[in-house]
Amino acid sequence: MRASSRRLLLSEQAAKRELARSEEQTALTIVEPELRRRRWTRDQLTQWRKGNKRKVPIALRLRRETTMTLKWMAEQLAMGTWANVARRLYEART
Repeated sequence: MRASSRRLLLSEQAAKRELARSEEQTALTIVEPELRRRRWTRDQLTQWRKGNKRKVPIALRLRRETTMTLKWMAEQLAMGTWANVARRLYEART
């Protein structure tokens, strides 16, 4: 691989990382105000059941407004696995 190709590849990777960080910041600017608006804490999220219906509206908004993964949503909202998040989102839409 040529040096110029390698530099281009590294700059593309850096741009992707920066975009991912930016997207995560956007997602966190959704989660944090939603928690404050509802007067919830992160501790409460972990104490409630993984499939608690109160968590689903935040997950729906994240899915609609960001490109964050289901795994990330599951971790942030203490919803267990990504498959559980997917199932809850599906149920909420039907």
